[in-house]
Amino acid sequence: MSKKGVGNAENRPRIAARLKSGIAEALGLPKEILLNLPVITATGNEQINIENYKAVVEYTGETVRINTACGMLSIGGKGLFIIRISTESVTIGGRIADVRYGG
Repeated sequence: MSKKGVGNAENRPRIAARLKSGIAEALGLPKEILLNLPVITATGNEQINIENYKAVVEYTGETVRINTACGMLSIGGKGLFIIRISTESVTIGGRIADVRYGG
């Protein structure tokens, strides 16, 4: 029998995220700062920049998979290439066809 509530280990990450979200809102701070959420900026279908990412997991000319705090981000297209990469952000160029989480 599992307990449901604040003491349940499964609920702790969700509770912490809600608490941090509330603190960010109360202080007027962007949530991505406290929650380390990715910030994704697309320029047409030719370039996409992802800030606050964890790791580039897969990189081919057709697929780039990036691990983020929200899960796996998959970018599909043709002729994809990494324009810039740093510890804070990664910029992908090429003909971007789709962007989705969970891939």
